[in-house]
Amino acid sequence: MSDKVHKVIVEEIQSAGYFSLSVDSTPDLSHTDQLSIILRYVSPSDGMPVERFLTFLNLKIHTREEMANIVPSYLEGCKIDIAKCRGQSYDNAANMSGRYKGMQQKILEHNKYAVFIPCAAHILNLIGRSAVDCCTIAVNFFSIVQLLYNFFSASTHRWAVLKELIGNDSVLKSLSNTRWEAHAVATSVILQSYPKILDALDEIAEDTNQKGETRLESQNISNKMQDFEFIFMLTLWNDILQVFHRTSKGLQEEGLDLKTCSNLYHSLSSSLVEMRINLKNLKARQEKFFLMENIRELEDELGRNK
Repeated sequence: MSDKVHKVIVEEIQSAGYFSLSVDSTPDLSHTDQLSIILRYVSPSDGMPVERFLTFLNLKIHTREEMANIVPSYLEGCKIDIAKCRGQSYDNAANMSGRYKGMQQKILEHNKYAVFIPCAAHILNLIGRSAVDCCTIAVNFFSIVQLLYNFFSASTHRWAVLKELIGNDSVLKSLSNTRWEAHAVATSVILQSYPKILDALDEIAEDTNQKGETRLESQNISNKMQDFEFIFMLTLWNDILQVFHRTSKGLQEEGLDLKTCSNLYHSLSSSLVEMRINLKNLKARQEKFFLMENIRELEDELGRNK
């Protein structure tokens, strides 16, 4: 079945004539480095752009020379002419996109018309990561977000306490070093279930059956989450990340063209500028959120005194 599907895709590419190339490497579960080969072309049947995955190629050496040699060799074996390649797109790793020694330059030596275009979604991911890395307050905020997930996920009992309070639809999410949208999901869940997460932390902190170290850690995380700085960053970054997330999804659409890509970047930039202008409104939301949490703490204290 797989051979038949592969044959149909190759025949369609041959019929389309020109194509663009996209490759990326990643280790599988057996720790074997694999290179994915994806071709993008205009469908001969309806004139719409399509993307087709062709195969995974095992890499013995993770170098630009190895990848640049194995790709043309594979395409030649499929009877796909590398001379008809009119574009190549990779992430921004030096061995892939390097101007002088990267894989894109090696492919250009085979075909000077294979214009290199960096991956728009990956660039956006790098922008987001850089925006966080240049601000120590933001770095500290996301470290607390990850700490919160690690604390609950490290114990089935703690996870059960959390799920009982917030349900299955909005459980905490871990951050990701490679996929920026994971940050958007993580902050959204915390903002959505903020009071119940604090309840879960308080329940664990007051549980005398738990180890003293666990109870102390739970209380410390709860204190950090109730700090105004954390609430400020949670509200601010959630708004920013939701816009980033929508833009990232748009940049990964199969039918994306350069004009749409440019429009998406422009829309993101405009949204961020608008957020900066309306920062006072954001601060008012955060102060209201902070006040509600103080009222919640007061009500809990009164309840305990009764």
